[in-house]
Amino acid sequence: MDEDLSFENAPTSFPQNPKKYFDVDINGSINMEMIWVSAGSFNMGSPTSEIGRQKGKEKLHKVTISRGFYLGKYEVTQLQYKAVMKELKAHKIISPSHFKGQNLPVEKVSWHDVQIFLDLLNKYALEKKTIPFGWKFCLPSESEWEYACRAGTQTIYSWGNRIWETDTNGASSSGIKRTKNVGSFDPNPWGFYDMHGNVREWVNDWYSEIYPDQQTHDPVGPMEGIYRVSRGGSWHDPPSILRSADRQYGPPNTRYNALGFRVCLKQIEN
Repeated sequence: MDEDLSFENAPTSFPQNPKKYFDVDINGSINMEMIWVSAGSFNMGSPTSEIGRQKGKEKLHKVTISRGFYLGKYEVTQLQYKAVMKELKAHKIISPSHFKGQNLPVEKVSWHDVQIFLDLLNKYALEKKTIPFGWKFCLPSESEWEYACRAGTQTIYSWGNRIWETDTNGASSSGIKRTKNVGSFDPNPWGFYDMHGNVREWVNDWYSEIYPDQQTHDPVGPMEGIYRVSRGGSWHDPPSILRSADRQYGPPNTRYNALGFRVCLKQIEN
């Protein structure tokens, strides 16, 4: 296993081959674990034979991610969310979740709330120089999210084509019908937890039903829209919505108890 990457007295840029694991200082006392995702190509979407497929919304196409990025090992927890948002003072903003618990994923956060969180996180990183110049915390793009979720697989879920209650926190007749602590289930092949279930995760893209007809490089979705995309499904969702290729969406001001996010860190400037 590679050593954690430390950015005390951060350099002006990441090294050619960043370390796999990076513990991000988010407020001087709380960290966020991130994993490096190397550049590469994958098949995004689903084949027409896939059970649960959304017809017309998941057209299979090749995507190339030309730059590596860091992504949160876990969904953002309530402890981490409060640590970043605490300066805002308003209780409903810093402690929005319906299900309470420090290691539960934060939920009932809108896409706009997430942008405030990211702005504060980037402000702290800039002041403390915990990340190199030209890098920024953000939401992953929809393609980056699916690339990390699949982790080199092409099956319905990152573990295969069948789903059991022991695989993930999704809806079932005997399920607990609420969030669980992050990391309660096995990770995917690249080490990411809860990419399927627990809470849906906001990504950066505006929603469009149309997927490209040919290979694309670093797609970021349409320039404008009405809805923002969320991915991964939740404790409230059936197996079809927990699939790697499934795409959900909603107004960016939506808040409910099955919707959260995870953080991406990537180079914005050359």
